[in-house]
Amino acid sequence: MLVIVTILHLIGIFTMSSIHINHAKIHFLRGILGLCITYGISRIQPQFWFKHSITFYLLNISSLILVFLIRSINGAHRWLKFASITIQPSELSKICIILFISYYIHTNELKNKFDQQLEIFLCSIFTLLLIIKQPDLGTATVIILIILSLIYLAKIISLTQISIISCITLSITPIIWSKLHNYQKDRILIFINPNSDSRGKGFHIQQALTAVGSGGIYGKGWKCGTQAKYGFLPECCTDSIFAHFAEEFGIIGCILILILYIMLYFSIIYRFTFMKIRFYQIMTCGIANYILIQALLNISMIIGLCPIVGIPLPFISYGGSSILSLYIALGIIESIRIHGEKAIVSSR
Repeated sequence: MLVIVTILHLIGIFTMSSIHINHAKIHFLRGILGLCITYGISRIQPQFWFKHSITFYLLNISSLILVFLIRSINGAHRWLKFASITIQPSELSKICIILFISYYIHTNELKNKFDQQLEIFLCSIFTLLLIIKQPDLGTATVIILIILSLIYLAKIISLTQISIISCITLSITPIIWSKLHNYQKDRILIFINPNSDSRGKGFHIQQALTAVGSGGIYGKGWKCGTQAKYGFLPECCTDSIFAHFAEEFGIIGCILILILYIMLYFSIIYRFTFMKIRFYQIMTCGIANYILIQALLNISMIIGLCPIVGIPLPFISYGGSSILSLYIALGIIESIRIHGEKAIVSSR
């Protein structure tokens, strides 16, 4: 697992170094720090995460509220600053919501499914509303998909019910549309018709598609990509780094990245098959889903399969809070591997 993660992080460093050497250096240092965090967390006994799941959930809610007391940056309330350190609490929400739902499912297995669905919805809605209000629609989308995947895995919800929820959501689309910010509406309209404003609001997706397409099968080669080098590709080290990589390393490189993510997913899921305690099962699967969902959403938005909503590519994109959240998740997985499943005293 850690070998695959290290390769992905090195790909991010290598890709950034062709256009922003300072970003590459910082990403390298964050990788070293991330592995140290993973090692530190792996020393913690696994039952710690069970005992403090609710505490972490409440602390995260508090931090999401606190961002609204800080001056906005470009109209968004997403960051907390401590001295020279800036943290985005919504990134840590992904871990906290996985811990909370795992704890809830473990301690409420005897309840009927409707009660479980309702209680998970009521508890999760606070996190989602606060993140949407920031606004951070990309992170909210990832969290919604994580929640659905976990409660489906736990057999709390069926595919039929998910389909019904999707239909209900579509039926209230006009209401949802009226609540969106103008830039969010523009992203959806551009997704529907990318050529409607290729030099304005559709510039980002057009340049991303151009970068991916111009890479061809084998790519132009390291430092030979033009879209990012000459400033045409927005967010080339963060949300759009996959497009920059695709231009320089082509379809072959893109397939390699997809294979690495799939290998990482199954290396985590493999541990799931040996676990007997429900909390660890759900938590392990939740972390695996978190990484894969985020990777697939980022790649999908770059190749035009979904609107661009600002989702980093795990381990490859530049971004401190995203890296922190991912390496914390890996540390939790490693703590179970090292210490084994310990007895959990249920709160029931």
